[in-house]
Amino acid sequence: MTKTLLVGDMQQVTFYKNTFTANHASGGNGLLDFIGVPRVFFESDKFINNGDSIQHSTNIYGGTANANNLNTFAGDLTINLAYGVSNSLFCKGMIRIDRSREVSLTDLAFTNNWLLETAYDPLRAQILILNQFYGQVSINKKLQVINHIGMNNAYVTGTLGASASFSSTPPINLQASMQPLIKWQSTDVVLYFNLNLIDDPTIATGDETVFRNVHYY
Repeated sequence: MTKTLLVGDMQQVTFYKNTFTANHASGGNGLLDFIGVPRVFFESDKFINNGDSIQHSTNIYGGTANANNLNTFAGDLTINLAYGVSNSLFCKGMIRIDRSREVSLTDLAFTNNWLLETAYDPLRAQILILNQFYGQVSINKKLQVINHIGMNNAYVTGTLGASASFSSTPPINLQASMQPLIKWQSTDVVLYFNLNLIDDPTIATGDETVFRNVHYY
């Protein structure tokens, strides 16, 4: 029997044609976390209905095993979120990359994702958050961002059955996000930023770059 030797690139991680649906993160992590990976590539991946881990999501997807352990999660959306909730408990974004030198996003789609938010946080972003970064960022072909409207979206209020309320002053707009779509730190060094997106009305529907129903507060 002939053995085939598979050799991987230890300097690169590539995601291709994955769909991430109804996942929940907390504890200061991203939905997907990369630390110290030199090169991170995404191509033809979809992110749908992902967000912070809250009691409602554990009740539905994790039974009651952790439902009462709110120290592990961001908390219950029906409480006043401005009371005693630390940003360190929140999800940092869909993709968090620390200490890398190349990031490439090609043909990605983000639909109805959300973050639990009480205030603006420089270490959070809706889609991609970079930290201690030195290198190049490329966004290629198609980028679709649809129904990113904040916490009170159809998935949170419908499927999870949650609602958010604040007593803070001034009141926070619950139908928008306070975090940008993509962010890196002022101390990061982006040597090259390539935005090469398709925006051609003659191409087939679904293959174009779309930003639809995106609310930023």
